[in-house]
Amino acid sequence: MSERHLPAATCPPRRVPTAHGTHTHAQTHVPRPHNPHTGHDFHYTTPLPRAIFFDTRSANSTVFDVDLKKTSPTMKEFLVLCWSPDSKHIAVNNRSDQVYLLDLRTPGSLRLGASKNMQHEVNQMVWTVDGESLWIATGGTPGKVHVFPAPSLNNEASQAAVAHQYTTISLAADPTGRYVATGGGDCMVTLWDPGHLVCVRSFGFATQAVTTLGFNRAGSLLAWGTGGSGFTGGERNLTIVGANTGMLYWQDATPAPVAQVRWHPNRNVLAYTLNVAQLPDERDQLRDRRMSSRDVAVVHTLKIPE
Repeated sequence: MSERHLPAATCPPRRVPTAHGTHTHAQTHVPRPHNPHTGHDFHYTTPLPRAIFFDTRSANSTVFDVDLKKTSPTMKEFLVLCWSPDSKHIAVNNRSDQVYLLDLRTPGSLRLGASKNMQHEVNQMVWTVDGESLWIATGGTPGKVHVFPAPSLNNEASQAAVAHQYTTISLAADPTGRYVATGGGDCMVTLWDPGHLVCVRSFGFATQAVTTLGFNRAGSLLAWGTGGSGFTGGERNLTIVGANTGMLYWQDATPAPVAQVRWHPNRNVLAYTLNVAQLPDERDQLRDRRMSSRDVAVVHTLKIPE
């Protein structure tokens, strides 16, 4: 793991700158979902088509171990998982672009709730902070965001908006409830007012698809990563902007595309992971003395002065 600090000299206090479908056991490394209602973390693994939830407060505590395929034969090959803010629902989607809500409102019970068949590829999902709607990023031209009331996912009360010229890839919700951010294949990041579904700001600092987004705890900083999955080169970097100011505070090249960004829940510390398949290997490091251990690290942290 690589750890870095942003220089305090460039950081004014108020302007922070500077699994597949077989039955063999396959563990899906979804970033550990945080249960926002209880404050505890749960780890989700899928020796598909099973779903297993562990309470990480205990080394051997299994909260649920459910064969979801017994509930519905299409409950398999999951790609995205996200908790509702009150932790009473979990949204998941599969490779067939079907969205399901898992209902945990009854203590000790996990039931299948509402579901939705999407007409376009589902790339990401996120709940609004009040838990009243689920945002879904979809592919296609143009790229859209679909907003469904939760937990009903009712079509009549749903809305859709064009967010990008080509494919909406990533989503993030501001913890304060002011914004939802979208990243697209058109190299743009847009900020939306979730209450009115109005775009209030856009950022054009990327030159490749924006693959992951994340707000800090105060909603004042927005980080994102860019870089395609191929080996054709192009921009690969980590960017941090001011959500309220629109200013570019940090942009640094990375040796591989950024796969995920996650902020610490209480501090201005950003963790980000790189695509391990596209990292330089140890032989490259031996050949090029300019390379450091940071260049071959998968997980990095970036500390930003408060």
